[in-house]
Amino acid sequence: MRIPARYMLYVVPTKQSQRDKLPAVTHVDVVLNTSFNLKGEPVANTPADAASTFFRSEMDSLVIGDFLIEKAS
Repeated sequence: MRIPARYMLYVVPTKQSQRDKLPAVTHVDVVLNTSFNLKGEPVANTPADAASTFFRSEMDSLVIGDFLIEKAS
């Protein structure tokens, strides 16, 4: 029986010998949410979309390129 990953909050170990075949989904030290959007909305496609989604979400931080955006505490 397979149980779906709720909120995509888990990491699956990858064999070292197979990592070169799976570069898009093999992450050593990078957090990546491949469907960055809020319920009922399309995936964020631009930095403006990402910022809008971020400020309306419960996320604390957002990295876009070399920029770190954090909400005030």
